[in-house]
Amino acid sequence: MKNSSILTKIFLSVLAIGAIIWLGGTVTRNAIAFDLFVPGTALTLKNWYSEEMQLTTVSLFRIAGFYTIVGFCMTFVSAIYLFIIYKKEFKSKGWLLMSFVLFFLASPIEFYLMYYDIKIILAFNNMQIDSFHDSIINDFFIARFSKLTIPATLSFLASFTAILLLIWQPLNKKKTNANHIEDNLN
Repeated sequence: MKNSSILTKIFLSVLAIGAIIWLGGTVTRNAIAFDLFVPGTALTLKNWYSEEMQLTTVSLFRIAGFYTIVGFCMTFVSAIYLFIIYKKEFKSKGWLLMSFVLFFLASPIEFYLMYYDIKIILAFNNMQIDSFHDSIINDFFIARFSKLTIPATLSFLASFTAILLLIWQPLNKKKTNANHIEDNLN
C-alpha cells in the first residue's frame, strides 16, 4: 500500500512539473512566434524583419518546442496513470472527473500540434532549412498559425480550465454530519 501512495505522489509531481513546463512553454512559444506578424492583421509578416531575424525567431520557437513536447508527454503519461488510480473517487469528486475530461478532450489537438513541432525541429536539426521561405517553414510553421490558431487556443483554455478545477475543486460532494458519524463508526 505504501509503495502505491509513493508512486502516486511521484506521478502527481511529474504531472505538476510537466503541466507547468507545457503550459508555460505554450505561452512563451506563442509570444515568440507572434512577434513575426504585424498585430491586428491576418498573419501578415513584418516586412522590416530581415530573413535572419525571421529564421532566428523560428529557431527559438523550435528550441522551446522541444521542452513543451517533453512537458506535455510528462503530463499525458501521468494523467493516464492518475486517471486509473483515482477512478473510484469520480463520484464524490466531480471536479476531478471534469479535469480529466477537459484534458483528454484537448489532447488530440496537442498531439496534432506536436506533429507540426516535431517536423520543424527535425528540419532544423537535419539542416533542411536554408531560408525562411522554405516549404517546411511554410507548411509547418506558418500553417500552424494560419489554420490551427483557434483549435490550439481552445485546447489551451480547456487545459487551463482543468488546472483551475484541480485548484478550486468546485464540485466536491459535501459530507453531512450523518456521513461523518458513519465514517467514525467504521
